[in-house]
Amino acid sequence: MVSRANHSAPPVAAKATESTLLAWLKETLYDAPPLRELRERLRTGGEGNAVEFTRAPGSLVPVVAAALAEGDGLPVLLVSPDARAAEKARDDLRTLLGAEAAWLLPQRDAIPYDPLHQNPRFDERAGAFERLVSREFSVLITFPAALVERLETLAAEARRLVRFRVGDPIDREALALVLGEAGMRREVRAEEPGQFAVRGAVVDIYPPASELPVRLELWGDEISELRAYDPATQRSLEHLGEVRFYAGEEGEEGREAALWELLPPGAVLLLDDPDALRAGLERTWEEIEYQFEKRRELELDRRTPRPDERYVRPDAVFAALAAFPRAVHRGPAAPTAGSLDFGARAHESYLGDLRHLAADLRHLRKQRLETVVLCERAGQVDRLSDLLEEQGAGGVLPRIGIGPLHEGFTWPAAGIALLTDHQIFGRHRRTGAFRRRKRRVDPAAFEQLKRGDIVVHTDFGIGRYLGLKKITVRDAEQECLQIEYRDGVKVYVRLDQFSKLQKYQGTDGAPPKFSRIGG
Repeated sequence: MVSRANHSAPPVAAKATESTLLAWLKETLYDAPPLRELRERLRTGGEGNAVEFTRAPGSLVPVVAAALAEGDGLPVLLVSPDARAAEKARDDLRTLLGAEAAWLLPQRDAIPYDPLHQNPRFDERAGAFERLVSREFSVLITFPAALVERLETLAAEARRLVRFRVGDPIDREALALVLGEAGMRREVRAEEPGQFAVRGAVVDIYPPASELPVRLELWGDEISELRAYDPATQRSLEHLGEVRFYAGEEGEEGREAALWELLPPGAVLLLDDPDALRAGLERTWEEIEYQFEKRRELELDRRTPRPDERYVRPDAVFAALAAFPRAVHRGPAAPTAGSLDFGARAHESYLGDLRHLAADLRHLRKQRLETVVLCERAGQVDRLSDLLEEQGAGGVLPRIGIGPLHEGFTWPAAGIALLTDHQIFGRHRRTGAFRRRKRRVDPAAFEQLKRGDIVVHTDFGIGRYLGLKKITVRDAEQECLQIEYRDGVKVYVRLDQFSKLQKYQGTDGAPPKFSRIGG
């Protein structure tokens, strides 16, 4: 017998607002009997208590993490089997809980024992440490390559957390030394994350995890102003009362702790597929030992720290995790004695076959399941509704809203069939960026161009500048430079690509031939 959700669904209209639909969906999923029982067992089991569950495909594991964090107020460490799964979990949890609630902790070194390969995700790691040290996170996500790393103690990591307030005393050169030792780079101008600049009575800092850099204006040895500023134009944007950021990690000394030792009291673990986790840890350790031997051969004149000094062995990792209350997802394996069978199943990809989808919607309705489709953008909501009505599915339209998740699932125990627009149309959903930093351009930079000027674009060639124009791309409006080429073909150049344009300067005064686009 199928269990139906008891919660009142959003209004009858197929399309619901993002907040209404997502709030109702979360409440319904959190209250599903298997998840209620899992939460109750974790609450009452004590230290070292393990609750196993199976058959929670798609984005259902992040839903479990969200229920523990939001529903029960528990700090959660979600350990994914690999980096890709961790990134998908981070995206899903930010949809479910908000952008500031879920943080991914990647590994420190892109390649073990190779200082020349800096991890390109150092900014995300800094953001995760800032939230971990300040205890301001709901879910922290990691994976084997980061889990095995030895860290500084919580007290030592807390010293990396830098705070400034207006009126604070400050020593510029001492600050520069601290930031440099933490791995930040001193430059003439701080234009990229991880940079800082000292110019007289002004100190500019671009914290690794921040969207914008900050400017400290000094009066003597005291901070008189704190402002966020535009890294492209260097213009101040807003006054700030306080600035806080994690400056970065120092050298190899003092690494005596592990990630689980830095978790706040009451934290619970969520281990996704422990067999895959163990395999990932063992592969990581093999790579560590290989890189250690390789490095030791190159550095005969100095001592290379042994793997046990920098990392924790896989068996020791599992032994340490066993001391925590934890939920363990066994994947698609058959339930064992004492484990909870969620009984959910993954969705196939429809590859744009809406007739097939319409037939499945009718079948799901007969099963008395509430069908929900989550889209990434508002424009897709209207488009999908229209397409389904054209297929004669008007009587069984799902509830459609915005709330991008990576993968849907059908969960009879919750009375829910959840699909995503990516699965319906067979598109691959890319994992999101840690921070979507917009490159800002000073309008004065292109005021030198006048409508009708002949310009040269490094990629498209010679054309005529027609001025600025706002266009809509993927439901988002953006302002572009409009360039006309031969046969009236127009190209729209983003403002942050302005550096590819320059005025045409002929030598003989004759008008040039415009370039042809596409041939």
